[in-house]
Amino acid sequence: MSQTPSIMGRPRVVFATGCGRSGTTAMRSALTAHPELLSTGAEDNIVGDLLEACDLNATVKSRRFAMQVSEETHEALFAQLMLDLVFPDLDRIGKDRRLMISTWLTPQSAQRATKLFPGAQFVLIVRDGVATVESRLAHHTFGQQTFEAQCEKWASWGMLSAWAQDRADCLIIRHEHLIADPGATIACVMDFLRLPQSSAPAATLRTQRFHPTPQAQRPRWQTWTDADCETFERICSPTMHALGYPIPWQMASAADS
Repeated sequence: MSQTPSIMGRPRVVFATGCGRSGTTAMRSALTAHPELLSTGAEDNIVGDLLEACDLNATVKSRRFAMQVSEETHEALFAQLMLDLVFPDLDRIGKDRRLMISTWLTPQSAQRATKLFPGAQFVLIVRDGVATVESRLAHHTFGQQTFEAQCEKWASWGMLSAWAQDRADCLIIRHEHLIADPGATIACVMDFLRLPQSSAPAATLRTQRFHPTPQAQRPRWQTWTDADCETFERICSPTMHALGYPIPWQMASAADS
């Protein structure tokens, strides 16, 4: 492992995150195309795992008691391990570029990330829960999970979006905006990150498709059972309302009454 950096010597990191099937691949690919962002171009979920482990070690009483180093050293070692695993050639290729890490996050691990990487910024993409669950059900891997598990996974990201809301170091973008106007949406991200505007990210979105859901196979909410709709409402309603997304069958019922 390379020499453990002091807190002042750590690079500024951009964390790109979001629920699976919410446009995370498109967002990651677009941002990777920016010439001043350095990214692996893949999911770096080992970082989410390590952030969770770091936070647990520092907060769970028994683990904190067993720590053999100071919390400052503990965080520095975890930070360096993440960099060594994701950017093993950083000393050679990353001196003049911002680092972008794409990983899953929770409010607790995101908060820990702000301590490990001072000045870190977070870009979170969100998508309507109904569309996300539909897409997850049609996915070859995610689709093996139960309907309730799909709902719980999407709703869990509501906690991160609540954490990110109104934070100066966080930007929440919407999947529907990224699709409708990729140029303007990516321009907002560049402004937030204080990076020069570049045509490459939007061009990436306009010229490529990223893991699209097969329309012929896509489950529609109209085919969900009453029990499915009740499960979705029970689990996802608070996050849907917080993000301003309507529940379509509730709107249809209101229109009929």
